[in-house]
Amino acid sequence: MDTDIKGVVAQTEVTRGSVGAKKYVRLMRDGSLSLVDFYLAMALEGLVMTANGTVNSTGLQADGAYDVDAPDICVDVPAGTTIMVMRVEVILLHIVANEDWDIVALTSNTSPAPSTGGTGWTPRNKFGGNGGPGTGSQCTVYFANDDSNCTQIDGGSRAFAFWRERLECGVVPISSQTICNSLSTKRQWVAPNDGLPPIVAGVGGVNVHSEQGTPTAAGTHLSIEWIEFPTDWLR
Repeated sequence: MDTDIKGVVAQTEVTRGSVGAKKYVRLMRDGSLSLVDFYLAMALEGLVMTANGTVNSTGLQADGAYDVDAPDICVDVPAGTTIMVMRVEVILLHIVANEDWDIVALTSNTSPAPSTGGTGWTPRNKFGGNGGPGTGSQCTVYFANDDSNCTQIDGGSRAFAFWRERLECGVVPISSQTICNSLSTKRQWVAPNDGLPPIVAGVGGVNVHSEQGTPTAAGTHLSIEWIEFPTDWLR
């Protein structure tokens, strides 16, 4: 007796059922099973967002010291929206003599509530071009924030740092700067290679700090990428 195995084609448009509901197997348009990883599957649905502050060669000026309410990237996640942080990238364009470079990225259940003291940036959907699925982000993003532009979030009851990194560029002897210059000044945190992705259900936020003691103007490129969906999908 012949048996047909049926599924539903759902490459870019996916319907989600409640817990315990029976559903057809998900297929791609060519009839193959959907075996792509979760990240790519979310991108095909138009659920991956990115923000990078600038799309040309001009960088932004990062802070000269750790300032809890002036992060270099500030992402505000509103109620009803959940994000999974998948990648954070910091590129230092100028190594300053005798200055170390520190990076701290953290999430919290406290809203950073950014205002107009930084550089506002509308998140872009990673499904680029015309006619792609998905909508715009519900999150608010600011880069290169001035003092007190974002609310301090590290005091939240669910706050934690998921990335810390330092380049020792200012250690005596001075020749150590040569070592620092020889290292890649492109530093990034990528899930799942560097850890499980932080999941932030709004209200909440993500702050990224990149500090060098004497920052130079237009000296840093920063970007962040996340999966975004309604919080109801988790329940």
